[in-house]
Amino acid sequence: MQLRSGKNFLDFLVATINLHYPVRLKVSCRGLLFDMSDNRRIPKKNETRRKKVVFRNDGGLEIARLSCNEIYHLTRFLE
Repeated sequence: MQLRSGKNFLDFLVATINLHYPVRLKVSCRGLLFDMSDNRRIPKKNETRRKKVVFRNDGGLEIARLSCNEIYHLTRFLE
């Protein structure tokens, strides 16, 4: 719910800017949810490699569910 509210606010800001200024902004939104449910799980063999972040459509918003016990670099989300 919080991610969808943020997307709605961003859509409002973009629409207001496009209304008052001669620019036409196009913005894509993606949500990140960090989950602690599998923090105690021991990784299996060949499971410690960095995987591509997978975004799935959840009610019109692209959302990736990630584990809290990893370090994420910003470039992983832009691929």
